[in-house]
Amino acid sequence: MVYGTLAPLVASDGKTYATWIEQHYHPPGGPAQPWGLHHGVTILASTAPGVGVGDDPPMYRSNGYSYLLKNERLAQGSAPPPDVRLPFDVIVLAAEEYQPDLPGYEVLHVPLNDSGPPPTHDEQFSIYDNAARIARRVRAGKRVLVTCWQGRNRSGVLSGLALVNLGVPGVEAAGIIRRIRNGLTNPYFYEMVVRSSK
Repeated sequence: MVYGTLAPLVASDGKTYATWIEQHYHPPGGPAQPWGLHHGVTILASTAPGVGVGDDPPMYRSNGYSYLLKNERLAQGSAPPPDVRLPFDVIVLAAEEYQPDLPGYEVLHVPLNDSGPPPTHDEQFSIYDNAARIARRVRAGKRVLVTCWQGRNRSGVLSGLALVNLGVPGVEAAGIIRRIRNGLTNPYFYEMVVRSSK
């Protein structure tokens, strides 16, 4: 199956699950092994015929990303292939190991590490500042996709804080990311979102 594809999976218990064919990267020398690019499947949610993916209408999940706002101005997902055209004006690249040029988009390069110690003061400042930049673009009517390799933690902290900047309480924003993307499992990033409020 093609990367970024949603596909049904019938488990041994007879339940049908929505799965997402994805890729992830373990940087050389990092704690996760084997190192390199790997393909995998993430179970997103249980589903039933005619219901869509989990409790969300089908239009809110598509092509390796998930919409976080019903107006489809803010989405979160995994690293986009450079040769696929997506319906966004701005793409945020939060995976420090994946920072390509993506012609045809406004690209915000926000390289973050998800496997180390807590973010430093400077890194936290950059995260908050870039989340505000994302929110400004959403308010201006631009369609923004926030990405990292798996579309869960680094993209989650930026998306969650952007939601806070857009008026969503921190706890609710973190809940949205966890429910829709199974994200913010990094405790430092989760706390940054939960403790923020506008």
